Amino acid sequence: MVGTLLRDRGNEIKITERVLLAAVGNERFGLDIVELLLRERPDEVRVTERMLEIVACGHEDGDIGMLKLLLSHAGADLRITTKMVENAALNEYRGDEGYELMELFLRKRGTELRIIEDIIEAATSNEVAGGKILVLLLAQCEKEIQISERVVEGVVSGEWIVEEILEQILSRDHNKVRITERVLESVVGNARKGPEILRWFLNERGDDFYITERIMEAAARNTRSGVKVLDMLFKARSDEAEITERVLEAAAGNFEQLGDEIIKMLLEERGDEFRITEKIMRKAAGNEGSGAHIIAVLLRERGQSDEIQINERLIEAAARNRNSGDEIIDLLLQECDDKFRVTDTIAEIAAENAGCGERIAELFRVRTRR
Repeated sequence: MVGTLLRDRGNEIKITERVLLAAVGNERFGLDIVELLLRERPDEVRVTERMLEIVACGHEDGDIGMLKLLLSHAGADLRITTKMVENAALNEYRGDEGYELMELFLRKRGTELRIIEDIIEAATSNEVAGGKILVLLLAQCEKEIQISERVVEGVVSGEWIVEEILEQILSRDHNKVRITERVLESVVGNARKGPEILRWFLNERGDDFYITERIMEAAARNTRSGVKVLDMLFKARSDEAEITERVLEAAAGNFEQLGDEIIKMLLEERGDEFRITEKIMRKAAGNEGSGAHIIAVLLRERGQSDEIQINERLIEAAARNRNSGDEIIDLLLQECDDKFRVTDTIAEIAAENAGCGERIAELFRVRTRR
């Protein structure tokens, strides 16, 4: 199509930046169009920074060939910008494409381009090639890279993180890189790699941090490896790993099926240190993922005590739960005494529940007929 237009109406067509931006942004035929334009109208193709920034973002069709083509045509005058490098660091297309783009940019960059925190942070968020990109940046730009708290947070949050990268980042400037509370929150909250990273921190930098309530909360919210992380904290830092109401709320709100396992673990490990408050019960009742399982555990373990009070606010929280509100209310109603009555407010909330409101209403009707 483009070739036909150039052949039939070539004198009327100007190769503007808008045309070139559209070409490099074409995910399917971009490379073919750019090759055609360079072949037919090379003098009109002026490679701009914006074009390379778009290429660096990534296409399904691949960008290495296009980037090489554009860099070759642009010559030495084109400046490699921070935005280009940052986009390459974020590029998750076609496996190692981001890594290959980064290699090209680093070879072409001038002395004025510095590898700033935003570029490192972008690499840490790349779940496909982030590890390789970070290793490349550390190898080629080590002296100019400043390891900040934000960078460390990004690294320990990644699902690709390996011990070698932790060693490179945290061991080279041991006294300069602080292990902050926010960093540890990211460590224990890492769903896939949390236990592995925490083990490294406990072994290598254990003297540099203290286990706070916020760290315990983050571990209790971990939807995939929360049980393992908490177990490690209890074993390594028993005196510091306190179970507070906020930690229990975090566990009660854990959306995945792991939530009830975490609650069971906390009850077994430290059950005599805390009470099940109304806030914890309401948090569990509103949990649309594992709420029913958590409520079942709490009622089984503490239902006979005077801790758990089944009141109007708790039933309201359950009635709003679109996924398992009916299961939770069924469990709660079985524990209620006959004096409990369904209020108009509770009935209205259930009626507005688009997920399981009808089943909740039926449970209420059965109770009313008693």
